[in-house]
Amino acid sequence: MTPKPGKIFLVLNITIQNNAVEKGFDLTDSSLSLSYARAGTSPVPSLTTQVRGGLENPIIMPTKIEQNDKRIGQVVFSVADDSGRYTINLLGSDGAVVASSAPIAV
Repeated sequence: MTPKPGKIFLVLNITIQNNAVEKGFDLTDSSLSLSYARAGTSPVPSLTTQVRGGLENPIIMPTKIEQNDKRIGQVVFSVADDSGRYTINLLGSDGAVVASSAPIAV
């Protein structure tokens, strides 16, 4: 798979830990989004499931992360090739942001 013209694949090594959800957290591609630091831009969804065959250590989704358990691995986003700062958002089943990363510079 190749990115669309003007885009690149951003591969990030991340850790997601469930510290609070007693019934477990259902992690899917739609649970992760990447927000640009620029105002007025829409979040970018994860493409991990679509491109995981080319990754060394993908986080296999969908998966359930039990309370106090974690997943470590790579996730993929398609981003503009001239972009710079991002935040990873973890979304609950209702689409609300439940956690965000510190800004990431690319």
